[in-house]
Amino acid sequence: MKETLYEDLEPGKTYYIECLTEDENKNYIRNMSVEKLIATFVKHEEIEYSNGFKFAFFKEFRSIREDVKKGYDVRLGLLWKFYEVLKHKIQNNMEERGCNLILRNIIGDPHFLY
Repeated sequence: MKETLYEDLEPGKTYYIECLTEDENKNYIRNMSVEKLIATFVKHEEIEYSNGFKFAFFKEFRSIREDVKKGYDVRLGLLWKFYEVLKHKIQNNMEERGCNLILRNIIGDPHFLY
């Protein structure tokens, strides 16, 4: 999994999300009592009462194993890590490569790129 920084979150992309906590030395570590989550990023948001602190607004926030219909909207602060969900990108790349191979065979041009 590739970690994505808070400021690099892209609207419309789905991310795996880990909850963090502090250890006895004040280091951030994964909160093992909270399972990994998944949600779709909507936007960065500053709430009036937050004294300039920004939140990441997500929709369809849920456990990885739960159906998307069980997801809900949340605003997450600093104690979270985000990881890009790459399976969609991998699937799209495979499908694009397959289409290119089929079109190359039909057209007969080995250098054709769709």
